[in-house]
Amino acid sequence: MAKCFNRLLLSALIGGVLLGSATSTTHAAETTAAAATQQSLSVIDLSELQLDGAAALVLTFNTPLDSKQDFASRVQITDEKSGKVDGGWELAQHGKTLRFRHPEPSRKLTINVDAGLKAADGTTLSTPFSQTLTTRDIQPMVGFASRGSLLPLR
Repeated sequence: MAKCFNRLLLSALIGGVLLGSATSTTHAAETTAAAATQQSLSVIDLSELQLDGAAALVLTFNTPLDSKQDFASRVQITDEKSGKVDGGWELAQHGKTLRFRHPEPSRKLTINVDAGLKAADGTTLSTPFSQTLTTRDIQPMVGFASRGSLLPLR
């Protein structure tokens, strides 16, 4: 009987330790997730991608941005040859990327993001971001077999 009681007590003790460690692991995961949400805003990536069959510059952030701010005043594009580039940034539906559609091909552009750009959670970009990239050249999409032969209608 004593052996059975000792085994039962040992099983309860091991079960309690396992449950306690699982609870502390869950609490640690929740604490880590909460700390991750309070990170300051930062730029993860800047790249040129194809969106809907056309080139676009895409700025990716670690957290969703505040959609009510004026992105044109916080994010500027400067062309090495012609200076400031006109156009607007659009916020993606999930809020983590800004897109600038139809950049000029074969241009060396500098993208500057001002400190103070706001995230949806109220945090801001603590340091300015600046990166230079060269947009891709447009590749021919259609080839012609001849050099301009005209075909009669009738």
